[in-house]
Amino acid sequence: MRKTFTRLLVSVFALGTSLSVAAEDFTADGISYNITSPDEYTVEVSEGSYAGAVTIPAQVTYDSKTYSVTGIGEYAFFYANIFAIDLPNSIETIGDNAFYACPELITVTLPENLVSIGSNAFGRCFNLESITLPAALTTIAGMAFDYCSSLTKIYSFAMTPPNCTSTSFSRVNMESCTLYIPEGAKEAYNISPWNEFGEIIETDFAGTEEIASDTQVETLIYGTSGKIIIENAAAGTAVTVYTANGSIFYNGITAEANTEISAPNGIYIVKCGNQTQKVIL
Repeated sequence: MRKTFTRLLVSVFALGTSLSVAAEDFTADGISYNITSPDEYTVEVSEGSYAGAVTIPAQVTYDSKTYSVTGIGEYAFFYANIFAIDLPNSIETIGDNAFYACPELITVTLPENLVSIGSNAFGRCFNLESITLPAALTTIAGMAFDYCSSLTKIYSFAMTPPNCTSTSFSRVNMESCTLYIPEGAKEAYNISPWNEFGEIIETDFAGTEEIASDTQVETLIYGTSGKIIIENAAAGTAVTVYTANGSIFYNGITAEANTEISAPNGIYIVKCGNQTQKVIL
């Protein structure tokens, strides 16, 4: 009811400007899209019925045309019961309320070409513990992470901190949250609200990115003999393993060599960095 009422209010306010816009929607492989530019062949992910682990493709074909997926639209995953989201590097914008109240999200790595995050985009994601912000990010709207009360780690790859408002991290326990930033960026981050985090740690992100870019080695995730195997992932990459019902089975990071996780027979969703893979043991 609350979701319907909220969407009704938004529709009423937008009615005056939307009558002249003939947006076209379609669905492919369970993902809903809105065509944002028929001339440039771009689409954004739109509101749909999403659950579990969701992977968004960089491109999608509809009516014999191939479109680039460049945005996550407003309310796309509003109150969705998703526990993992894999976003392609083609994504440039995340709209208002895009992931509002997704209680199962634990960790999110945002794509490297993302430029802006809308208002309340991750509002009330109560169990969100860590977020990775790319170097290209320039704008975080007000209340973007409102009430992310479990947030304890933010990795920001930008040398110049993204523009924020005083409410971008409202009702986040900032004193208990650690902000990881590039080496040499501490002075730039000495502004509000960035300087209000409990601890700010300069980190050598550049080396990891350069290695990943130069080698182009594909990360392999598979199961064998009661173990989940992760090969070719950079050391220190975040790994979360979910059971079929969405519970967290394992939470950690990859080792310098291949990572092995012992697990009983079953179906698992393994998220390693930006990659998500279903594994059956």
